[in-house]
Amino acid sequence: MKVIFDEKDIQLIIDMLVKQEQEHLEQFATIMGKYTNDDLVTEHFEIWDNSLLEQTRTTVTPASQKMWNAIGENMKMKNADFLITLHTHPEEYGTNPTGRLDSSDTKAFKDWTQNFDDFSNRICINGIVTGRDGLLLTYYNKEKDNFITIPYEVVQNKHTLHEKQNHIR
Repeated sequence: MKVIFDEKDIQLIIDMLVKQEQEHLEQFATIMGKYTNDDLVTEHFEIWDNSLLEQTRTTVTPASQKMWNAIGENMKMKNADFLITLHTHPEEYGTNPTGRLDSSDTKAFKDWTQNFDDFSNRICINGIVTGRDGLLLTYYNKEKDNFITIPYEVVQNKHTLHEKQNHIR
């Protein structure tokens, strides 16, 4: 299983990194999609409004629980099979400038996974992006209490990918 992004998704991720540098705030996004032919194909990419978050140079929290519920409702409305919660890791400030999971990420990702399991019982992937280290996608396996790295692929156009998959059948 891997996540399939297209070039438009990657441009939005780059936009998040640019906005992070301009605002000196971590950036957050939600990516949703469908499980297709053993892959997770992205369909909806939404960058969060920072006014919904309370941020300092070392902490980030939602302004209210309503935000998580709204994301869950949005997932349900779009009939998404999976959700990626993506955030940037600034290299010189923020909760974790390393681009790797630390104790803060581990706790947050476990909480986020539980939040969305409670709401929708769909696949929840957590993502970190940095300008230096790139993109890291992880899935929290509750039974084994560990994080699994999820591979990804970038395609030029997901419609072309679907056509190729349908042609192979």
